[in-house]
Amino acid sequence: MNAKWSCVRSNTVWNQLLQAVPYPGTLPEKWSSIPGDEPCLLRQYCEYMKEVTKSYLKQCELHCTVATKVWFDSKWYIQLKNQQVPLEADILILATGSEPKHLDLPYPSFSLCTALNKEKLEQVVQKGDHILVFGTAHSATLIVKNLLDCGATVTNFYATPKPFYFDRDGDYDGLKQDAAAIADKILAKELPVKMVSITDTVNVIRATRKVDGVVYAIGFESRNPFGLKDYDAQTGQISGYSNAWGFGIAYPNQASDGIHYDVSIPAFQAHMERQMPTILSQLRLE
Repeated sequence: MNAKWSCVRSNTVWNQLLQAVPYPGTLPEKWSSIPGDEPCLLRQYCEYMKEVTKSYLKQCELHCTVATKVWFDSKWYIQLKNQQVPLEADILILATGSEPKHLDLPYPSFSLCTALNKEKLEQVVQKGDHILVFGTAHSATLIVKNLLDCGATVTNFYATPKPFYFDRDGDYDGLKQDAAAIADKILAKELPVKMVSITDTVNVIRATRKVDGVVYAIGFESRNPFGLKDYDAQTGQISGYSNAWGFGIAYPNQASDGIHYDVSIPAFQAHMERQMPTILSQLRLE
């Protein structure tokens, strides 16, 4: 995992991870002591996953480098950086991740990994700075609170009919835990946040007269360095190929309602497990 994200809090409750990826044996105290009904740092999730998969990784041929090219010619070929002979594979599985979305605006911006880490944010935000936050989902709400704690004034833009949607109201992927508590305080005007719809032209103009910084918490753009973008959102299968799949946030699986996408560690795990019988049936075992 990229170290810059290690101090970011996930929106996945710890017990959900333990249920999706059970520990093989007695759970060590460093993990059993974590409150099960609370989200944790991404670093903790990654450390857990690294430990759980250790025995499997020992059975793999690992290449800790960059893949520069992927192509299909009766089988898959993967060209690695500084390696002349490409790897060959019968099946290709992509989990290439994503990058935060941005808007093309003439203001200095703070990355999500900085804005979600209060210690880092304090180094770049001064008391009295006016910061614009785009988005009102889980990460955006936590960022707003971090900015207020740094002494900034905050204008929060939203593109939905109403500012916040809550899990308790049955809204798909709605706010819960800390984010929901912060949103409640904003709506109750207990926190000094200016909420502005992007359709409110007058207030948008007023809010952008003086801007010291911007944070974009408006989702992620799938990272597809090999041009294999199209896929079946129900199965993860790459379009045009019977032996290639994409998983994770670069290829999120569509929810049962046919509208939303499930983006979380447990959702990714469950989705991959459902596809494994099909994938394994294509392996030429010797």
